[in-house]
Amino acid sequence: MSEKKANSLLERYNKAVSNRDEFKGRWEEAARYMAPGRAGFDYEPGSNKQPYVYDSTAEQAMHQAVNMFMSMVIPPYTRWAELSAGPELAPYILYLQGNVSPSEKDVEKANEEINKDLEHITSQVFNYINGSNLFESLGPWTYDFLIGTGTMLIMPSDPTSGLSRGSPIEFTPIPTYEIAIENGPYDRPTAICRKHKLFWRDRYLEFEDWQDPPNCGHIDKDEKIEVIEATVFNEKKNKWSYSIIFKNQLCLERLYNNNPFVVSHFSLVPGETYGRGPATHALADVKTLNKAKELTLKSAQLNAYGAYTLQRNDVPNVNNVRIFPGAIIPVKQNKGSSTAPTIEPLPTSGNFQWQELQIRELQQQIRSAFMIFDLFPTERTDRMTATEVLARQRQWQMNNSALYGRICNDLIVPLMQRIIDVLSQTGRIALPEWFTKIDYTNLKLDVLSPIARIQNGQDIESLTQAMQLTGQIAPELVNAGFKVEELPYYFNSMLGGRTKFNRPQEEVERRLQDMQQAPQQAPEMPENMVS
Repeated sequence: MSEKKANSLLERYNKAVSNRDEFKGRWEEAARYMAPGRAGFDYEPGSNKQPYVYDSTAEQAMHQAVNMFMSMVIPPYTRWAELSAGPELAPYILYLQGNVSPSEKDVEKANEEINKDLEHITSQVFNYINGSNLFESLGPWTYDFLIGTGTMLIMPSDPTSGLSRGSPIEFTPIPTYEIAIENGPYDRPTAICRKHKLFWRDRYLEFEDWQDPPNCGHIDKDEKIEVIEATVFNEKKNKWSYSIIFKNQLCLERLYNNNPFVVSHFSLVPGETYGRGPATHALADVKTLNKAKELTLKSAQLNAYGAYTLQRNDVPNVNNVRIFPGAIIPVKQNKGSSTAPTIEPLPTSGNFQWQELQIRELQQQIRSAFMIFDLFPTERTDRMTATEVLARQRQWQMNNSALYGRICNDLIVPLMQRIIDVLSQTGRIALPEWFTKIDYTNLKLDVLSPIARIQNGQDIESLTQAMQLTGQIAPELVNAGFKVEELPYYFNSMLGGRTKFNRPQEEVERRLQDMQQAPQQAPEMPENMVS
């Protein structure tokens, strides 16, 4: 049974690999120019990955985009997301408690209690995240994401091990050349496989429940073995089956509630398995710029060091002529005159001004392709006005709203869900009975990273404009038409503040009543004290 299942998984893996190979050429070209340090399909340790790269604009733009992505989406050692109650969770809990038709105040009070519990869970989760290797793993992952598809493996680890950082969770960025994805309904992954190598002696360090297949006694401990990690969705159990295959045998098998591989696409064409990112979008400009820079350098060499023609009496063979800096080219006669010098410089051609203009334009287009996370351009040295800042924010929102949605759904939500699942299974955090998956009906995940605050700024701006217009008609309509007492909660939530600093609703109502009664109870001032 074990061998039969292993063969079935290997068959699915081979089909996924054949589908992956259709994208291989595009990935290799993008990585060659923009991430030459990344290992590829033809990787050899110590090999020179950029022997024919003449311009570093694309590589620098890629590196800057990676840093901007990390600071805008998942900034290190900050709380970039927070759990909160969905609209149906509190009524459901009250229903289980016997309150069939709860009032609005009952729901608000229940939400306050639920959010307190979720605030505590979020705090615990981020304590473990900050102690893990997530932030150092995000850099390599982002390079693959900007090419098209990034994959992160999230597994439990032993915090007492000498190889561990003391965290019960381990993040592993999976290079694109190791991964093979099989898509199912709705273009979502149903099987994710990975081929990688490890030393035979390290198999128990990486997989503590590893079981040696038969006839493995001859393997040397220093020998590298090749294994297949296969994660397949089990529709009968509604779980993910994680298996390790070695020598056509299953060496271990586990069940997880969530996919241990978090696969994120920058942009996905319907019907395709792998995404396309700014690195592939700008590939034509990058290749054109590289060739233009190569020709410009060759032209500059000829102008700087020159090539020369040498007059000789024999008949030169044109098939042997090579033009390069410092070359001596034999000719029968210079300039068609018998009095011409025996040796003279070879005339060169070309327009350096046009070459420079073409190169600058290509470099600017490449930088623009990677400046998706750069809200304020670095070439601006003067201070921008508040109006200009708002205009840039609106433009950024229009250009990147779809990208923001994909990042939330493809990366942040599954990443957080998998982290919570690992910490819960290992007993690091205790979850309430009502805790469900993040579905935005029972349980929400509020994104608090800078990219989310820019998106939320538009909602805040719309609300404040509506209140200002209402106040211009009649100031008293603002308090009559808007729930002004709930605005602090709203602003704190949209700007990424923590809910633990919010006062309870009952205390807010009591303070509002005290403020209304204060002017009426204030003693009158004597006339001789009025100035």
